[in-house]
Amino acid sequence: MPVSDLKPRLHSLGLEVVAEGVETRQTWNFLRDHGCDAAQGYHMSKPLPAEELEIWVKSRKSQRPSTAANL
Repeated sequence: MPVSDLKPRLHSLGLEVVAEGVETRQTWNFLRDHGCDAAQGYHMSKPLPAEELEIWVKSRKSQRPSTAANL
């Protein structure tokens, strides 16, 4: 099922659409443009230990006031 068809169904249930394995800006732009709310993958960051993840999240929040849609 295409992301664009899935988004309204999930949102009607109060759920967010989260993509896994996003490796390129092109992929993220496509998913974002088709209603994906958030994503994870190498495009955002390589896997990090918990302590580094906390630092990464704080640095992202200080750079951009919005959510993953700005990645």
